[in-house]
Order: sequence, then C-alpha cells, then structure tokens
Amino acid sequence: MEGITPSIIWCAMKTPVLFLIFNRPDTTEKVFAAIRNAQPAKLYLAADGPREGREDETERCRITREISTAIDWECELHTLFRDRNLGCREAVSSAITWFFEQEEEGIILEDDCLPHPSFFDFCENMLDRYRNDERVMIVTGTNFLLGAGTCDYTYFYSKIISIWGWAAWRRSWCKHKIDRRVFNADRIHTRFGNRVFSDHLVKMMRGAIRGNIDTWDIQWVYSIIENDGVCITPYFNQIKNIGYEGTHFSGTMSPLFDMTTRDINMDDIRHPTDSADVSKLDEVAILNMIKIYKLERGIVELSINRLRKEFNKFARRIP
Repeated sequence: MEGITPSIIWCAMKTPVLFLIFNRPDTTEKVFAAIRNAQPAKLYLAADGPREGREDETERCRITREISTAIDWECELHTLFRDRNLGCREAVSSAITWFFEQEEEGIILEDDCLPHPSFFDFCENMLDRYRNDERVMIVTGTNFLLGAGTCDYTYFYSKIISIWGWAAWRRSWCKHKIDRRVFNADRIHTRFGNRVFSDHLVKMMRGAIRGNIDTWDIQWVYSIIENDGVCITPYFNQIKNIGYEGTHFSGTMSPLFDMTTRDINMDDIRHPTDSADVSKLDEVAILNMIKIYKLERGIVELSINRLRKEFNKFARRIP
C-alpha cells in the first residue's frame, strides 16, 4: 500500500531522498536521524515485507516502519510498504524504479548506510552540476581509500561503483537491467586493470544471473560498466556502513565497515578539470579491497579449520 501526505512550507533540502528499510530498527533509527537532520522536501520510504516462517520479523518490520515515518519537519512523504516479502533483488530494484518514476533525480540510502551531514549537500551539488553529462551515471558517498592516496580536488571520477549511499538521475537508472541473462565478461576485465578485482565482479555477476545471489546491485554496477559510465566519488569518505550492528551481523568485522567520515566544505569545493580523466586513486581503492577480501577469506578459513579440529577432537572421544 502507498500513502502520500502532501504539503511543503519550508525545508532545508530540495533533493528527494529514497530510504530503503526492512527489519532493522537499530540501524534504521540512526540513518533516519541523519535524514531528519537534512530535512528533505520529499521523503520516499520503501520497505520489503516480513519473510514467512520468521515469527519475530513482523514486529521488527512494524517498528522499523514506525521509526521511519516519525516525520517532524515539513515534508512530502511517500511510502511503498510491501505486505509480503519479495527478497532483496526484487524489492530494492522495484523500489528504486518506483522512486525514479516520480522523480528525475534523487538520493538513495539503505538502512545500514550512515551519512555524514555534508553527504546531502555534496550529492545535491553533484546532481545539479552533472545533470546533463551522460557519462556521469552515479554519485557515491563512499570511497575505499582508507586514508591512502592524495587528491587536489574535492572529488574524483571513478570507474569503481559503490552503492553505500548514492545519488543518480532517472536518465541513468532507465539503463538498469535487473533481469539480464547475458553479460560481457571481457567488458569488465577491460574496464579494470586488476584481474583479481575484475574476476571477482565477473563471479558476482554470474551468481546474480544464475539466481545464486539474491541481489540488485551487481546488475546496476554492470549496467554502468556497459554504458561506459563513471562515478563521482568524494575524496573524503561520506558514508559509514553500520551493517555490523544489530541482528544481521555475521561475526566478522570488516575494515570496510565503520570507515571514518569527514566533512566536505561545499563553500570551497574544487572540481576536477577533466571529466574524462578517471583518477588513479582507483588503483589504491582496488588494492585495498583485494587485501581486505583476502583477509576476510582467511579469517573464515581459519574459523572453519578451528571448528574442524574441535570436531575431530570430539570425534576421537566417542567410543
């Protein structure tokens, strides 16, 4: 069901925001507080329904929706609340499509992506500046530099796509194909100089197409790659992923979670000189992600080996 509460008198930010929620009241409350601080003129809320057989999920979904609809500023609220569970792939993708059917451009936040206050101003400025630049398909709030690399500008043009807090235009999203059945692996390898990184993306894409991974984001990333699109990326990270909190934490704390965020002074913004010049900062970010991926894989393998040893010890005691 969809409810609309119109009326706008004054607000701090004109750019519409889509907030994607599900069943995490803890993280949702923090991200919603950041949205409340920005006071967007229009807020779109999309929530997937509770899964069958999860007795406690109905209540968590209800509380999460209640938190997100506690509007105390002048705002036009739109809701898309699912009664049944569609899953990540369909629920998120269709919610973003719904959002861009209403709006030409906007900001998208998930319930575990906590933005720095300057994230909203940065996105609003970039959406306006690159509105008619077809090559720029997305603005992200996240970089994976982890403090490494240097840049003379406030942001850079990147081939890496991150959806931990992002913004885009209808013109970009209309090129997204969630139900694609084929893709060009060579196109991914050509885009990134690092074969380890591109192999990982190819593996993810194959998993999404085969239905082994219930996701929407890798298809979106490939749609941008397919159209030779670039991503506007801030030099100072704007998003802290707090997905390690609450009920969905797997137990392995990634260095990519809880990354440091820093203010962007929009009064002193420094624009890159050439939109065709994709920064070599990508190389730094890719190496960081590869190192972290290998570290996490090593932790998982270590845990499995420990469990195997404990099981073998137990088995030897059985007469």
